[in-house]
Amino acid sequence: MFWTWLLGFFYSKREPMKPPAAPSPEQVVEATAEPVQEDPHAVVVMDKPQTASVNRPSASNVGLMLDARHTVSIYGPIFSVDSLGFTGVHSKSPSGRWVIACDDSNGTRGGNRDSGHGTYILYDTERNSIKVQGKKLQRPTNGSVSNNGIFSLEDWLFGADLSGVFYVFSPVGEIILARTFTANILNSAISDNGLFAACHTAGGHTEDASRLVFFDVANGCEAFSIQSDVERPQGYEFDEERRELILCFKNLGKFRYSYTGDFLDAQQYKDAKLNSTDDFVAIREAEELLKDPSLPEDKAREILAVVNSAMPRVGKFHPHWKATALKVQGIAHERLGETKKAIKAYQEAIDLNPKVGVKRKLDALRKKIG
Repeated sequence: MFWTWLLGFFYSKREPMKPPAAPSPEQVVEATAEPVQEDPHAVVVMDKPQTASVNRPSASNVGLMLDARHTVSIYGPIFSVDSLGFTGVHSKSPSGRWVIACDDSNGTRGGNRDSGHGTYILYDTERNSIKVQGKKLQRPTNGSVSNNGIFSLEDWLFGADLSGVFYVFSPVGEIILARTFTANILNSAISDNGLFAACHTAGGHTEDASRLVFFDVANGCEAFSIQSDVERPQGYEFDEERRELILCFKNLGKFRYSYTGDFLDAQQYKDAKLNSTDDFVAIREAEELLKDPSLPEDKAREILAVVNSAMPRVGKFHPHWKATALKVQGIAHERLGETKKAIKAYQEAIDLNPKVGVKRKLDALRKKIG
């Protein structure tokens, strides 16, 4: 990830971050907090401000620790507390009150490593106080925080193994739930009021590969955990009243899962992919749909029309993509009983890519017509 690399670069140079321009006074506050322990495995809870009032420093005081209190600065996605030597990537609660920030580095090296725990901070903007500073996780990242301060984190763990742990913490840093995966975690989120959370893992050959998990945070358990054919969403929404998980895709739309893992909008998802403005997504979905032996003729013709429309565009990118489109075109023709058209499409596909995977189909059709 770019920001992880960026933070690693800063730490490797051992230089303070220098943004192009100083943040405004509204972006810089002195956060009250108790002294921080150095135990790398401790979760430090700081819930009592040392002072009842907080003075906002001027922009010229960015990065300075004033009156033994912590100066917090936010610049774009970067959140820093200079007096704690902390600089990390942050996200805010929907209300804007809470900030969760993660530093996936050991102070000198960020990103993939074999030792040196990272740090995370929960900051309360309403009280201008650092509530939690944790050094419990190996590689904390991708924090998400709710309107009541319940927050989630991904721990990408040391070493090169495909693995990770998803955590949900209370506003005082206590673990509510933790789920270990034998796959990398791709993304995650928590609901507005901290009742639910979700994460999705990367593909692979382990039991946890391509797994979508919906957590019932209020009850400290998994609502469902399924290996999903759905591609990784760009984001999540939660219907807390209906107890539904909503997957959000930039160019496709939003699609719901029930509390028990039923894909409520499965057909809408397939239709959206087939009619996607991304021709590659549409062709892949067309191929998947044509595998259904009960596919009606009108749907097969709809799929063929989509592939025919995409053909001129995909051919400009790479011959292998055009070969794939021709393969799908041939399958559609074959399903519709249009044997000669199927043979022509299969042959053109093989000419472009001999490994496209239709030689047996082509031979069978030629034998069929003599």
